[in-house]
Amino acid sequence: MRLPRFRLPSLKGPWLIITVSLLAVLVVAAGLTVRYGVNTGPGRAFLESRLEGLKLGRFGRLHVEGLSGDLWRDLKIRRLTISDEKGVWLEGRNAELVWRSPRLVSRRLFVDRLTAQRVIIYRRPILSAPTPPRPIPLSVQIETAHLTLETLPAFSYQAGLFDIAGNLDVERNGGTKTRIQTRSLLHLGDYANIAFDLGGKKLMALTADASEAKGGALAGALGLPADQTFKLTARLSGTVKEGRFNLVTTSGTTTPAQATGAWNAAGGNAQGDISLAASRLTTPLARMFGDRARFTVTGAKAKTKGLYALEARADAENLSATVKGEANVGQQTTGPAGLALTARTPNLGRIAGPVFKGGAQAQGVFKGVAKDWKIVGSLAGDKLDFGPYDLARASGTVTVGRKDRETTISGKLTGQGGSGSGYLAALLGGAPTAVVELVRLKDGRLLMKRLDANGVGLKVQGSGDRGILGGLNFKGQAQLTNLKAARAGANGGISGGWSASQAAAGKPWLFTVDARGSAYASGWAELDRLLGPTPHLKLAASYADGAVSLGDGRLEGKAGQMQAKGVLGKGGTLGFNLNWTAEGPFHAGPVEIAGKAKGDGALTGTLGAPRADLNADFDAIDLPRLPLKAAHVTLSFLRGPNGTDGQFAITATSAFGAARAKTAFNFMPGGLDLTGLDADAGGVQAKGALSLRRGLPSTADLTVAAGPGVLLTQGSASGMLKIVDAAGGPRVDLDITAKNATLRDVAGVRFDTAHLRANGPLSQLPVAIQAQGVTGPGPFKFDSTGTVTNKGDRYQVALDGAGQFVQLNFKTLETGQFAFGGGGDTTAHLRLAMGKGKAALDARSGSGSADILLALEGVELGVVNEDLAGQIDAKLTLRGQGTRLGGALEATLNDARARGSSKNASMDGTVKATLNDTVLDITAQASNDKGLQAQAALTLPVEASAAPLHLAIARRQPMKGWFKANGEVKPLWDLLVGGERSLSGNVTSQATLSGTLADPRIVGDARLDGGAFEDGQTGLKLKDVALQADFNDSAIDVSRVQGSDGRGGSMTGSGRISLVREGTSSFRMDLKQFTLINNETAMAIASGQATLNRDAAGKVRLEGALKVDRADIAADPPTPSGVTPMDVIEINKPPSKGLTLQPAKARGLVVALDVSLKASRGIFIEGRGLNAEMSLDARVGGTTADPTLEGVARLVRGEYDFAGKRFQFDNRGAVYLASRADRIRLDLTATRDDPTLTAVIRVRGTAAKPEITLTSTPALPDDEVLSRVLFGSSASQLSPLEAAQLASGLAALAGGGGFDVIGGLRSLTGLDRIAFAGGGASGAMTIAGGKYITDDVYLEIIGGGREGPAAQVEWRVKKTLSIVSRVAGQGDAKLSVRWRKDY
Repeated sequence: MRLPRFRLPSLKGPWLIITVSLLAVLVVAAGLTVRYGVNTGPGRAFLESRLEGLKLGRFGRLHVEGLSGDLWRDLKIRRLTISDEKGVWLEGRNAELVWRSPRLVSRRLFVDRLTAQRVIIYRRPILSAPTPPRPIPLSVQIETAHLTLETLPAFSYQAGLFDIAGNLDVERNGGTKTRIQTRSLLHLGDYANIAFDLGGKKLMALTADASEAKGGALAGALGLPADQTFKLTARLSGTVKEGRFNLVTTSGTTTPAQATGAWNAAGGNAQGDISLAASRLTTPLARMFGDRARFTVTGAKAKTKGLYALEARADAENLSATVKGEANVGQQTTGPAGLALTARTPNLGRIAGPVFKGGAQAQGVFKGVAKDWKIVGSLAGDKLDFGPYDLARASGTVTVGRKDRETTISGKLTGQGGSGSGYLAALLGGAPTAVVELVRLKDGRLLMKRLDANGVGLKVQGSGDRGILGGLNFKGQAQLTNLKAARAGANGGISGGWSASQAAAGKPWLFTVDARGSAYASGWAELDRLLGPTPHLKLAASYADGAVSLGDGRLEGKAGQMQAKGVLGKGGTLGFNLNWTAEGPFHAGPVEIAGKAKGDGALTGTLGAPRADLNADFDAIDLPRLPLKAAHVTLSFLRGPNGTDGQFAITATSAFGAARAKTAFNFMPGGLDLTGLDADAGGVQAKGALSLRRGLPSTADLTVAAGPGVLLTQGSASGMLKIVDAAGGPRVDLDITAKNATLRDVAGVRFDTAHLRANGPLSQLPVAIQAQGVTGPGPFKFDSTGTVTNKGDRYQVALDGAGQFVQLNFKTLETGQFAFGGGGDTTAHLRLAMGKGKAALDARSGSGSADILLALEGVELGVVNEDLAGQIDAKLTLRGQGTRLGGALEATLNDARARGSSKNASMDGTVKATLNDTVLDITAQASNDKGLQAQAALTLPVEASAAPLHLAIARRQPMKGWFKANGEVKPLWDLLVGGERSLSGNVTSQATLSGTLADPRIVGDARLDGGAFEDGQTGLKLKDVALQADFNDSAIDVSRVQGSDGRGGSMTGSGRISLVREGTSSFRMDLKQFTLINNETAMAIASGQATLNRDAAGKVRLEGALKVDRADIAADPPTPSGVTPMDVIEINKPPSKGLTLQPAKARGLVVALDVSLKASRGIFIEGRGLNAEMSLDARVGGTTADPTLEGVARLVRGEYDFAGKRFQFDNRGAVYLASRADRIRLDLTATRDDPTLTAVIRVRGTAAKPEITLTSTPALPDDEVLSRVLFGSSASQLSPLEAAQLASGLAALAGGGGFDVIGGLRSLTGLDRIAFAGGGASGAMTIAGGKYITDDVYLEIIGGGREGPAAQVEWRVKKTLSIVSRVAGQGDAKLSVRWRKDY
């Protein structure tokens, strides 16, 4: 298929005319659009948008708003600004430009008039990086310019307001001519005029004059004092071939700058003097070079045609530079030999930074012309300080050249005399080298062509080039080895590569880093655990328009990783996000952080004012004494309103409840300031401010409070601490008060009250301590005063005081002296009078040795145990060096006995012990007038050292010994065991000991006859106790043990008790109707068997199954009937009579328990209206020192007398047992059937806090139910006495106690039930009282009322069947049967 052909019409005749006409129309239309379109609203808006952000060289970017007028002839601008990275620094208002647009065709901007109502300079601009100069595209000619200029103090240090007029002519091919007249509007007569003509027709002319009579903004703009007289005179006249210049400035009486010079065909000279310290603008230069700089330049015709012999010199305090050689300045070219350059400074650190500690010198030769030149030379510097690494000298060659508008810098540097420690020393070594080649391209970009660096543990190689399309790249490899020389524990190496590339000018730079460790170790154990031997670092970033964007930064290690993304913006703005994860445990000093940890954060703000917000979550933080779990930490670094450097907050859970703390902190020289401190953790609260210097408080203002928790097990403590700076040193004000406080680490000691007061200079602080409380042996109190002296880290304490311990008064006989800290020995010197006796202590520990002497003379035994009486004389010495420790003990007991016993039951004894490093020999004997004789000797292995001071028995090392005893055992038992248990009887025993304490061996026998044992806590009493046992090396064979309870019950036993940890025991006890408990709370009789075993850990264990034959439990609540419970705070509490705190560890043998208790019935609970029989299925565990109870007691039958009426218990009720009343759970239901309703009482809650509710069928309010149950009538029909009974019942039901009239009378009369009825309008009142004769028979006497007196007996045959017999006072008798059935 062929397509048809089309031909274009020939452009002849009419077609040519039409085409030309159309083109003409289009050109005219385009011209009209350009000429008039921009003057429309949309046209002006388009032009404003195109001008927005236009870059004006190094000065910033343009912003224009409010364009008006004819943009081609008379342009008006309402406002324009120029902004740098900090914002607007120049603003112009209401500017007008009258110009001739057709002149643009000749590449000239011709302005007839330029005016501005106000131009404001707010501050000095921040100049951007310089770019290569480019020729201007247009010539600029301004015929007339007039404006008002305002300068603010941020620019000119003093406000200025000037009227400025002038003109300007700048030719694009070179040459500038201008005239400017400036007149101050604030200070009449102050002015600045300048006129110059440079470059045109080879003429050079400059005239500048400025004057401020009293100083002002002109001087301030130059950085000179704005309050001093200011003058400036400058003259320049001549041509390129011949001329002269002169410059003089004065500020007050100083001359900041002056210079003169002249030149002609034969040569020339110039000299000048500049004060760099005179102007704020040159102050940085003054710090680098010195306050003043002087220069001289001379030149004369050289022998070489067209050249001049030049010599120039500049001198300042810290710099001397010279230039010498042949050149032609006018033609900007050097001679064949070039110009010799030298520079020398005695202190390079002032110029280049604190790394350089010595001087430096450089020399070279400059050759070439203005656009093609090269400098070849060398440089050297001394004493380079990189912290832990120093270089004695660094020197090398340098070449700098320019060609084709590109500048190249290359050099090779070598270090000498490198020394030090750390990573730099390990990497660089003694003589590191570096080779660098850097090119600055025509477009201003930098190209790194070569970078080589080598050291003993460092090798870096990098190269770069330029692509065909103008792209740049730089890539290389680095290896870091010899890390083991950096620090102890460091090892391995790191290797990796990098790349940097830019596609074209103006495009972003792209960077990558990929590095990995090999057998790496940093030497920091915690960091090495997280990173492992092969950590991996990857970075990907870009740079564009002054901003660095980190797309992905990742560090991965064996037990942790971290990732970062964000931007380092132009002007130093920060915007980074961080997240990390790690596996514990972490260690920081005494703190251990266990489990997994993770966190995130942000880095914001600017480089000058950064802010870091970090969040972290830890599974566990093991603080000393206060382990935390599920911890969330927030840490912020910033500058706050009070100058704080950051904030810290933590929330967590602990064994003592929620924990939290927050504070603001400020880093200070030598320490840290904490403000707004608010902490609540482990029962301790603290609020206020604290300053730490060298780890110790220097100032403080704190309030503190402590309750049960990490420090206290009960009670409270509160107070305040203030430390303030004062003349002569810090002063302390401390006031702490404690009430009913028991320290967690001091078992068995409670402070009823304690007060610590200190007020005075920290260097010698007066203190006062008062305390009273109770401990295991009994109550105590003391009152002491003294001083705490501080010298550096050394503390000395001096105390005087007196007090009472149990029944014993004590006081210091001389001031007690204690010293510790500061690297010195810890010492103590104490002399006490204790009752009729004395005690002396002298101790010293430190410098690898210990020396302790303790002496007691006539001290009462009640100091050790309040249940004992008698006296002790003793002398203890311990002395040693390093790991060796020796010592001796000699003690004598006189009249030792149980407190309250007569001296006839006392005994005398001696104890002697000798410590010889790892062996402790002990001998002891005791006797009395009743024939008791006891002796013992032991040789025990010990672990002992003097530094640190330590003494402990080695339980798994061999021991040996023997003992024997004959006579009445009670005095010996009271001394060694005592407490609430007592043992008496005649004992005969002898044995030898061997093995270890963990696995003892004993051979011998023991016999007890006519014995008796009592346990005061349980009421257990054994009479006629007899025991026969043989110690058979690794076991105790008990052939006979028996005893009776004095109530018909008996206990017998026999068998073997193994002393081997893995051994088996066969000792069994048989109980028959034996009274186990008999005290005010309960009486229990049981039968069954129990076995005594010794487990693999060496602990004794009692196991068995007992059947409870009968138990009677008194249901007496802690709060009597009729008493309203309430919270009570005791004040002015007298010293404790006994210990009401967590018990200390029990003395003597502690036996583990695992005994089951069962009873099908026979557990009777009586009292407080309760009469119930229960079954039991329970287990006793724990130990004899801390027994536990669990199980259930179920109801067999029972009644509950409530407000004088009997309720029948439901046999589905149960009590779930526990060791504490607040954990015993109740589930009981009692019912009463009356003709008009059925009332039900439900008891729930715990034994410590029962919850009683009352319901009925039909449903009625509580008061109506009780009224009908108690009196058979509505509450509105009750008499006053009945109403009182009803109110008492309602109060008891609500658990609030109240005035229980009926309960009080019932207790007074001893009856089980008492009730009142009637007494209303009829006047007839009935009184009934009853008591259970047996468990199933109830007798009730009724008096008063219309029917007269009566007596009633109820016999409960079964739970659901009762027979009732009633005899009235009028001879009436009645027998009835009561039957009950639950549906």
